[in-house]
Amino acid sequence: MKRGLKLLTLILVLLCHTSIKAQTTPITKESNKIKAFSKLDVAVTGGTTGIGIDFATPLNNSFRIRGGFTFMPHFEYDMDFPISVGEEDVRQYDQNGNPIETKFEKLAGMLENLTGMKVNDTFNMTGEPNFYNFKLLLDVYPLKNKHWHITAGVYAGSSKIGKAVNTIEDAPTLIAVNMYNQMYDKAANDMPVLDWGDYCIYMPKLVEYGRMGAYVGKKNDGTVYKLEPNEENMVKVDMKVNNIKPYIGFGYGNSMMDNNKKYNVSMECGVLFWGGVPNVITHDGTDITRGFKKVWGKQGDYVDIVKKFKAFPVINVRIARRLF
Repeated sequence: MKRGLKLLTLILVLLCHTSIKAQTTPITKESNKIKAFSKLDVAVTGGTTGIGIDFATPLNNSFRIRGGFTFMPHFEYDMDFPISVGEEDVRQYDQNGNPIETKFEKLAGMLENLTGMKVNDTFNMTGEPNFYNFKLLLDVYPLKNKHWHITAGVYAGSSKIGKAVNTIEDAPTLIAVNMYNQMYDKAANDMPVLDWGDYCIYMPKLVEYGRMGAYVGKKNDGTVYKLEPNEENMVKVDMKVNNIKPYIGFGYGNSMMDNNKKYNVSMECGVLFWGGVPNVITHDGTDITRGFKKVWGKQGDYVDIVKKFKAFPVINVRIARRLF
């Protein structure tokens, strides 16, 4: 019994010694060296940069390059813009807090009688992402176990990462707004609002009202900015960043030296530098994220969120399969 215990103890000691020796053997040993482009992984990715695909191959035991493509799936979000006339606030209340008739409501009634189109005091815009990028990344594995990596590289794609346009249901309202502003411009230039040859209609009182448009907010100089439809009776907004976006991050996954595993799951976190605060530009060229004291309403909440993201946070999961 004692002899058996001694033998078992000797075997355990030899196994431990062998295990320790194997673990302390440098991975840079000639038999374990990885040759450049000797392996190739294909992977699907998903996270804050959208979904995508990439390919990866090692350069040696400590470096790997990855290239691929990512895009943000389609989804929509809504923004409401209130319509006002002149410098008047969108809503008017008396001393008791009861709503009173505004200039817009008076003119909306006139336009409905004139055209038969109902004019709403707000219009809705539907936004959607337009975020896609090609990427080229270099992974550096500084530790012996080759699980942790540091990544640097670049994403390159469209400068327009999001867009918003008015809904079809609000087209009558925007047509009526453009129609009124056309009438206002004629009245301001002492021209007939309606000219039917021998019969003309002048409406000089329109000058007292002011132009009609969607109230966005006040600029730094104190002037009120109103968004008016373009010549196509539409309202459009684009969000823009740099085309080229440097990236730096870190991640953890299975060792790239493990030849026995066909599949590799890893997670990566980092920062995409897209050129500071994104530009939110309307079709008339106004940048809503700059030069404003306050952007009104729900769209102001969106602008406040956009201003916080001077760089884009990246959290991605990568599921790879070894091709060879």
